[in-house]
Amino acid sequence: MSRKIFTGARIFDGERFHDERALIVSDGRIETIAALNDLPEGERIVLDGGILSAGFIDAQVNGGGGRMLNDEPSAGSMYIIADGHRRYGTTALLPTLITDTADATKAAIEAAKDAVKTNRGVAGLHLEGPHLAPARKGAHLASLMRPVEDSDIKAFIVAREAIGTLLALAARTFTALALLCLLLAALRKLLTLCRNLLLHPDNTRRRRRHRSEVRTGRQGIGRLHQ
Repeated sequence: MSRKIFTGARIFDGERFHDERALIVSDGRIETIAALNDLPEGERIVLDGGILSAGFIDAQVNGGGGRMLNDEPSAGSMYIIADGHRRYGTTALLPTLITDTADATKAAIEAAKDAVKTNRGVAGLHLEGPHLAPARKGAHLASLMRPVEDSDIKAFIVAREAIGTLLALAARTFTALALLCLLLAALRKLLTLCRNLLLHPDNTRRRRRHRSEVRTGRQGIGRLHQ
């Protein structure tokens, strides 16, 4: 077991600060917060003050590090964006593509499939458009907005399985059948997660991972606009 022990900083656990304490990480996961006089064996890492806390998770990031995802929807752009935000405390994010061409959307999905396989801060993909209402276009180009088609539904389902995707959609751009297809796909995934929980009652790590996926919607989140 690989264990690292972090000392020298105030520790924030999400609710309160811990002073004169150490953060113990085993095999890449937080094990506990311990008193300085009760530390196990492990690699000691002494920090030069500051606050040690969990990183931020940002679900909508259009750009960073001098790069906008729409300018170049590639895995390289996603890494540049993630690196640009990491210095400000964001350790995981969803690069966001706003309304663009079908080719740009496809490129972003393919890029995210590669990016999420690395440990470089890309947690998925946020597609904000092109299926929005032109009357509420904001900064989006109305000329690129369009209704949802069958090919879009298929692409969204594949993207959900491969990377986990956050969609921003206007309900009026959907046909009833298209919306039903997306809901059924999400329901199948939820039933699979629940079945795995029942089939593996003794696997604590597996249960925690599936509960997290159900709670956070890791395998696909839909956000509907009017």
